[in-house]
Amino acid sequence: MVIALCFCVCSSFTPGANNEHVPHPYSFSYYPPAFGQPNIPADNPMTIEGIWLGRLLFYDSLLSINNNQSCASCHQQNMAFTDGRKLAVGTNGDVNKFNTMSLVNLVFEHDFFWDGRAKSLEEQVPQPITNPTEMGLSENELVRRLKTHRYYPQLFEQAFPNDSICMRTVSKAVSQFLRTIISSGLSFPDYIEPKRMAHNQPDTAYMNIHRKELSIPGAIYRMSYACLGCHNTGTYGGGMANNEVAHDSVFKVPSLINITLTAPYMHDGRFKALKDVLLHYKEHLSNLQAKNPKIVFPAPITDKITDFDIEHADEIFQYFTDSTVITKTAYSNPFRQNSFSWLIPSTN
Repeated sequence: MVIALCFCVCSSFTPGANNEHVPHPYSFSYYPPAFGQPNIPADNPMTIEGIWLGRLLFYDSLLSINNNQSCASCHQQNMAFTDGRKLAVGTNGDVNKFNTMSLVNLVFEHDFFWDGRAKSLEEQVPQPITNPTEMGLSENELVRRLKTHRYYPQLFEQAFPNDSICMRTVSKAVSQFLRTIISSGLSFPDYIEPKRMAHNQPDTAYMNIHRKELSIPGAIYRMSYACLGCHNTGTYGGGMANNEVAHDSVFKVPSLINITLTAPYMHDGRFKALKDVLLHYKEHLSNLQAKNPKIVFPAPITDKITDFDIEHADEIFQYFTDSTVITKTAYSNPFRQNSFSWLIPSTN
C-alpha cells in the first residue's frame, strides 16, 4: 500500500524578526494512478511551510470562539477524520444538520460538504470556523488572535511571504494540509482476482462468473456491480446524487475507502452499521437508478445485494480500509508529540 510522502527541510526563526524566506515546494511522491490528478489550484501551490502552518491551525482550538474546539475535534485521525457521532456538534454544544464527513483524499475531490455547496477546499475551510453553530469565530477575532500570537505571525510570513494574516491565508494553509491526507485504502487478499480490480478496472468476464458466489470474493464482485454506479471515481466516491427515497434531496457521494472507520453512516448518520446501509440499498437500488438517470450502473439492477453480503459487510469493506491513515505521524496532532516545536520539522 502506498501513500503520498513529502520531503521537508528544517527551518528556524526568531519570533518577530523580519526574516526573508522562500517557501519550499511540496511534491507527492506517489498516489494510485486510478485516483486521477491532484486538484491543486494555481493560486495555492503546495509548500512545506504552508502544510506545516495548516497542520498547526487544524489542531489548534484557537480557531473556536471559546477555545474549546479545533477542526480536529470533529475530524479525528483515529476515525479517518470523522467523529463517531450521528450529527456534528459545535463548540457551544449545538447539534448540526449533517454527519461529519471524512477528510481523506480530498485532493482528488471537486465537491465539498454533503450538499456540495463548496467547490474548493479554500471555499470550504472558512465556513465551519465562522458558523455560529460550529466553531463560531469571526474573521476579525481570528485575525486578532493570530497576529498577537507569539509564533503564528512568523509562520504566516514563512508560508505566505507576500501576503497578510487573514481568513484567505488561513484557508489556504489548512487546505494545503488537508490535501496531503491520502489513503489508497485497498488491501485485497491474493484470492481476490484479478488484481486490476483494485484500480477500478475489473475483468468483467471473470466477475460475471463469480459474482453469484456466496463468498467474500463474490460479495466484493456484487459490490462492484451494485455500488460503483454512484461510487464511480478512482477513490470510490462520486459527485452529487439523489440518494434519498422519499424526497428529492441531492447529496455528495462519499468515498468507500476507510468506510469501516467512519460510522455512523449517511448524511444524517441514520445507520450505525454497514449491514444496515447495505440492507437499505438492497431495498432501494431500483429507486436510486430511477432518480439518477445519468448514473450508469455496471450491470442490470437485478444484480442485488444478498443476505450473505449484508451479514458479512464489515469483512467485505475491511479490504477498503487502510490503517496507515490513522497512524501516520504527518497527519497527527503536533501539539501532542513529546518533541513538539513550532519549528517546521524535518520529515522523510
